[in-house]
Amino acid sequence: MDAQTNALIKSLIHMMWVDGVIEEHEREFLGSVISELGCTKEEMEEISKMMVVPPTEELDFDVDSIEPSKREEILQAAAAMAMVDGVLVGSEKNLFEVLASHLDIPIARRQALIEEVRQGVTSVRSLREE
Repeated sequence: MDAQTNALIKSLIHMMWVDGVIEEHEREFLGSVISELGCTKEEMEEISKMMVVPPTEELDFDVDSIEPSKREEILQAAAAMAMVDGVLVGSEKNLFEVLASHLDIPIARRQALIEEVRQGVTSVRSLREE
């Protein structure tokens, strides 16, 4: 698994576990990301192992090996995971800030990313209601 994919998957799994419970809609979101990435069988096994128990370590990926534009995509995906249920709770906000800091995303850009994700989530929810 390359550095960017590793960072993305670890970030999503951390976000899934931050409230102590993995919900079905979070599993579905991760599944769609994994499908989009085209992970190999070995990578799937590695991801499955990561999901068995909550992560105990801090986010431990090498930021310098990730392109700046990809850093925003990782943070945006983590925000989408956090808001997949329509709500961004305190523990998710805290992890979002830790991740944003780790990825060197400027504070002003962080809020913009949250708003972009929130608008996307709202749009999808309204489509489901129609």
